[in-house]
Amino acid sequence: MKNNLSYKICLFLFVVLFFHNKINANEISFSASEILITDNGNIANAGSGSAYSEVDNIKIDGASFKFDKNNSILIANNARTILSEKNIELIADQLIMIRKSLPLKH
Repeated sequence: MKNNLSYKICLFLFVVLFFHNKINANEISFSASEILITDNGNIANAGSGSAYSEVDNIKIDGASFKFDKNNSILIANNARTILSEKNIELIADQLIMIRKSLPLKH
């Protein structure tokens, strides 16, 4: 079970980081039962709901979320996402999405 979860997380990160050649924003939109913003707006903790990255066109449903804006890290617990372009569905106890600004390719 643990190997299966690790495989899914690695696959998710691979798809996010390597199939998108332009990443220039780090904003995540939440639709959740409750959202607590701390650390001068740099940390968002959200309850049950969804997180959406418009740049990556990824929607993640989960029981709870934590987003660190400074490090561009989203952690979703009891998460489910569908990457429709690649026909991939991920279900994980904990899903970690790491986004860093990458130089634009010309």
